[in-house]
Amino acid sequence: MNIDEGGDLRLVLFEKQPQSKSDNDGGEKTHTEPGSDESRKPISLVVSSKILCLASPVFKVMLTGNFREAREFRNLNASKEGQTEPYTIELPEDNPLGMTNLLHLLHFNFDKIPETIAVKEIEYIAILCDKYQCAHILQYCGRVWINDWIEALDGNPPGDRLERNICRLLAFAYIAHLPLEFNRLAWLLVCTHNGPLLAATGKVKEVLFNHPLLSQDVARHIDTRRQVVCRLFHEAIAAPLNTKWKTLDGACFGAAKAIGRYLRWLQNIDIACNDDSFRHRNFATLFALTESSDEASQAIRETVPQCTGYRCDCEQDRGITNGKDLLQRLQDKLLPIKGYGKAFVCLDCLKTGGESRTEGNCKVPHTWEFEEW
Repeated sequence: MNIDEGGDLRLVLFEKQPQSKSDNDGGEKTHTEPGSDESRKPISLVVSSKILCLASPVFKVMLTGNFREAREFRNLNASKEGQTEPYTIELPEDNPLGMTNLLHLLHFNFDKIPETIAVKEIEYIAILCDKYQCAHILQYCGRVWINDWIEALDGNPPGDRLERNICRLLAFAYIAHLPLEFNRLAWLLVCTHNGPLLAATGKVKEVLFNHPLLSQDVARHIDTRRQVVCRLFHEAIAAPLNTKWKTLDGACFGAAKAIGRYLRWLQNIDIACNDDSFRHRNFATLFALTESSDEASQAIRETVPQCTGYRCDCEQDRGITNGKDLLQRLQDKLLPIKGYGKAFVCLDCLKTGGESRTEGNCKVPHTWEFEEW
């Protein structure tokens, strides 16, 4: 494939092929050995060495330094007489599809780049950009890819596959240094993952903690920010219990009845007031439960009941709620928490240890202090 029609360099990559099967005399099936030459198909990409050297310091050293390939490449160019074949370099460890898309980007072949690209392919490109130190080229197209995927993933039911895709996109945003997209993905991950990230298991743990591109500080930082959201959410649901009611333990017991209905409603939707870390819940579900309009929630959709007693203290309790029922007050308190995702994590602070906020260089404006470990 010609990435550049006048290219002077041929990159050879190897695509893994399905292992062939054949029946032997005994009726048993045999397989080619994984990683053997027979199971890998060579793919040739003709490119411009000048473009690679301009975009990647790694390719620049490879083609202009003192490596054997660089010396052979210079000797070939010096001895050119008329048309000659491009110099060949094999890159057996690189993913062919990811490298093809990356080279199209470097050569401005935007018509050859798909508008929608799979999450796994995005991850391949991120790995290659990190290897060849050319992540800066992903600033624009990478933002488009991620935003398209965020729109596609948002609203999907929580699960390992969804969280695994979010973690892969998170790694891409980290390498491409896309702070706004990194913030949105981190918030989406917290809203869909059950419990603390540091207690994650399965594929999420594999991608988030063992990903070659992500520092483990990323998971710790996101989990620290999640703890702040847990505290705010817990304060919101516990607010009615911490209010100084007048009729909680006397007079007409109007506040006590309202609080009783409120606690019964929390029990029905399985939210425990003593669980301040929400170990087995995700915030997408918690927010949805508090917005419910079913019969259980309708039971608390009334203010402190008014009694017929003369000058009863319940009148003062109704003044505390400002005419709103307990569910409305809860939703009012949760509203700023939902907006917390606009400045949930700061990639600039994460990479600079908080210095970017001191210098005023954060792309995600925030007022909270960055915590180092």
